[in-house]
Amino acid sequence: MTNTPTLTTNFTEKAKTILTALGFEINENTVTPPLWRWPEDITIPEDITEEVARIRGYEHIDNIPAKTEIKNQTFEPMVEVIRTTEQCLVEKCRLTQVETYPWVSEKIVAVFTSLELWFLKLQNPVNPECPLLRDSFLYQFIQIATKNAKFFDEFWIFDTGKIRTNEQVHNDEAPHYAKAHINEQFATGILLYKKSTKSWEQDTLLEAKGIVQTLLTSLGLHQEVSYQQTSFSYFHPKKQGKIMYQGQQIGKIWAFHPLTLKEHKIPENANTCFVELNQTVIEQIKSQGEEKTYGYETTQDQIVRRDLSFVVEEQSDFSELFKRIQSLSEIKEVEVFDLYQGENLPEGKKSISIKIKIVGEGNMTTEQINEVMQKAIKKAESVGAELRG
Repeated sequence: MTNTPTLTTNFTEKAKTILTALGFEINENTVTPPLWRWPEDITIPEDITEEVARIRGYEHIDNIPAKTEIKNQTFEPMVEVIRTTEQCLVEKCRLTQVETYPWVSEKIVAVFTSLELWFLKLQNPVNPECPLLRDSFLYQFIQIATKNAKFFDEFWIFDTGKIRTNEQVHNDEAPHYAKAHINEQFATGILLYKKSTKSWEQDTLLEAKGIVQTLLTSLGLHQEVSYQQTSFSYFHPKKQGKIMYQGQQIGKIWAFHPLTLKEHKIPENANTCFVELNQTVIEQIKSQGEEKTYGYETTQDQIVRRDLSFVVEEQSDFSELFKRIQSLSEIKEVEVFDLYQGENLPEGKKSISIKIKIVGEGNMTTEQINEVMQKAIKKAESVGAELRG
C-alpha cells in the first residue's frame, strides 16, 4: 500500500468507529483503506474525511464563512454571443462541435498563405511542430477534413475560439500584454463536407449561407447579408467571398478548389465549404444596435408550448420562416426539434418541425391560443411553407 493519510488529534473516537465499520484499518497515526476502495475511490486524505462526514451526517458539520469574498461575474456580451452561437449551431443547424488548439504548423500555413505575412511564433511551443498561433480555423479544419473524409461521406463541424490577426494594436490600458500588443479576436469556424451531391440545391455553399443567416438571426441581427467576391487560388474561383453585414466584413466563405482537396488527400469532387465568422466584429455590431432589454417570466405568466410541422423547399434555410413567426408578439421562442426528408414528401421538399413558446398574461383561453397558432401558420405560409398534416 502506498502513502496513507495521517490522523490528527481532531478526529474523535466516533470517527475511528465509523472508519473501522467501513473496513478501514487504523494503526496509531495511519489509516489504511480497504482493498475494494483503493485506489479507485479512496486516493487522497480528503476522501477519508468525506467518509466520516457522510456517515456522521453533514448536518453535524459547522458552517464556516468563506475566507474570500465571492462576487458575481459581470455580464460579458461576448460570452453571450459565443454561447448563443454554439447553441444555435448544435440545436438548430445540427453541427458537431470539435476541439481545436490555437497553434498550427508552418507547413500547413505555407499551403494557404505566405510565411512572410505576420504570424505570432511561440519560443517554447507545446508542440514543436506547431509553433505558430493561428489567424484562422482554416488550417486545422482542412486537416480534420482529411482524416474524417476517409470514414464519412458527410460531416458538418464547427468550433469557437481565439485567433490572432496581422493587424497591429497598441493599448496601454489593456489588462495584459496580449490585449495591449496583439489583435486577439474571437471567431467561429465552420466546415461542411459532402462526398457527393445529387443536385445543385445540395451544394454545401448554399447550406453554409443558410447557416450564416440562421445564426445571425439567432444573434438578433435581421438585416440582409451580402457577399463580396475574392480571388484566392486555393479556393473555387466562383465560390468564395467576404461575408458583409451593414457594410462591415463579419467573415468569409470559401469552397475548396479541387486541386486543394487533392493535395490534402480529399476526393477532388467532394463538396467542401469553409466559413469563418468574426465574433468580435459581430458583438460590436450588436452593441451598436437596438438597446437590449432583459425580462423575466413570472408565476403569473401563462406559458404554452405547441408544435407545428411545415413542408418547405429542399434548399430553404428557414431563416425567413423563423423571422416571420418570431415577429408575433405572443411568441417568445421558436425552436427546431426535427428535420425530415424522404418518403411521404414531394420531390424537392423537406419537413421542418418547430416548437413555439406562447406567453400570455395568465388568462388566455383555448380560442385565443388557437388564434395565435393560426397567426403563426399564416406567417409561415407567407414565405411558401405548407402546414404538414
